[in-house]
Amino acid sequence: MGWVKVVGVGPGSLEYITKRGEKVIAQADVVVGAKEILETFAPAKKHLPLTNVKEALLEIKNLAKDLKVAVLLRGDTGFYSLLRKIEKEEPGLITEVVPGVSSVQLAFARLKKLWDEACFYSLHGRDIPLKLKEEYKIHVFLLGEKISARPLKKLFAEHGLETAKYYLLFDLSYPEETIIEFSFREFPEHLQGRGILIVEG
Repeated sequence: MGWVKVVGVGPGSLEYITKRGEKVIAQADVVVGAKEILETFAPAKKHLPLTNVKEALLEIKNLAKDLKVAVLLRGDTGFYSLLRKIEKEEPGLITEVVPGVSSVQLAFARLKKLWDEACFYSLHGRDIPLKLKEEYKIHVFLLGEKISARPLKKLFAEHGLETAKYYLLFDLSYPEETIIEFSFREFPEHLQGRGILIVEG
């Protein structure tokens, strides 16, 4: 009898996957995910690239009748994750969710800071928020496609964050990992890529 298990593989490098995640991947007959993730975490397994989610879910459902299927997701499975869409499209398909380390966890660890007073916003395929939640001291933005900094700067100025500390963290856990601290005046013209913007007011 088959199963479908979702595995969070951390920010993307082998160093941040859990032992439980490794065990599930080892047990799987087929692994599903982005090409880069499959090549990193399950190079010897049978791959099903996750390009079209709807089509992949239908194939996963059929495979799971007889095979063990592990769906590999970057980051924490419960934090702005594809898990939401999978559960919406195919409720009950998943038999176990194995959480992973999120890029946010790693970002704050790199900065040696706490994140229990942080508010989160995803700009990955979403609009820039019209306003910030003022009760929070730290604002965290998950980046994605190319984003113009102008509306972000306007938003921060409207909330009096010209003197805040700004951090950009890109490609966390990868060899090309980059961390930049800058001021409001030094704000880059565009933001894009596997990055996180942290604003500490």
